[in-house]
Parts: sequence; structure tokens; C-alpha cells
Amino acid sequence: MKKTLTLRADAPLDAALKPKVRVSPARLDNLHESAREMRRNPSEAEAALLARLANGAMGGHRFKFKAVVGSAIVDFLMPTRKLAVEIEAEGEPDADAEARRERKLAGLGLKVLRVTAAEVAEDCDAVVRRIDEAVQSLRPPRPAYGARPTTGGTRYPTGPGDRR
Repeated sequence: MKKTLTLRADAPLDAALKPKVRVSPARLDNLHESAREMRRNPSEAEAALLARLANGAMGGHRFKFKAVVGSAIVDFLMPTRKLAVEIEAEGEPDADAEARRERKLAGLGLKVLRVTAAEVAEDCDAVVRRIDEAVQSLRPPRPAYGARPTTGGTRYPTGPGDRR
């Protein structure tokens, strides 16, 4: 007799199964188009930091520029460590709006590091060091189940004639 798993219609969904953010497809398309436009026209601070973080230049860590996360667009996103870097320009929204945005991103599991455009313009190296410290403080992702070590450690045989 074959057993099948069924869910009752009135059973509450586990919190882990619920989507964290519901964004309509039309809104998501608008967010992606806005992010695309922002990538085409970066500010001076964004361009300076992008040059330092591009293509894994910072210790092999890769950042996405102007990434859509939930219903927000973050300036830089490191998905492997769940780190978002936001550059605050003069004339940005008030502190309450920024606090709400940070809580929303934290609810998605992201740590938000905020820097000002003036800090990037004055000393980009110091900002990169702060980002590197934040990256190092976050726990690295767990290896996939059954993953083999990439450096050192035990060498696994790959075939019948491969024995050590």
C-alpha cells in the first residue's frame, strides 16, 4: 500500500513555508526596470565603490550592484553572506523611513551596512575595509550536503583505479 502525504485545507502553514515578501508581478517588473536604469546611471560614490567591489576584486567576494531584494532595491548585495551595503546620499529620506527599510531588510535575513557618499568620496579604502570587516564577521555559508573539500583535507577516490 502506497502512502501519500496530504495537507488539510484548514491546517496552518508553517512559517518557513510562507513567502516572506509578496510582490505583485507588475511591481516586480517595475523594480527590475528601475534597478536596470539605476545601474546605467550610477552616482559618483556608487561608481567609485563599484570599481573597488567589481568582479570579486575584494578577496574573491562577489557583490551585485543595484539588486532587487523583496520590494526594495539595495545598492550592493552579497547574497552568499546576506550583506547589503547602502550608500546614503545627501537629501535621502528621513531617519524613520530608513529605519523601516532596514527592519524590512533585516526581516529578510540581511545585515545592512550604511555608508555615506561623503565617506566614499573622502576615503574609499576605509569604506572597503569596513565592508571587508562586515563580510568577515558574518558566518560563511554552510557547505552543501555531501560537498567535497576544495583545499587540503582528505582526497576522495574518483574511480576504481584511483587509490591512495
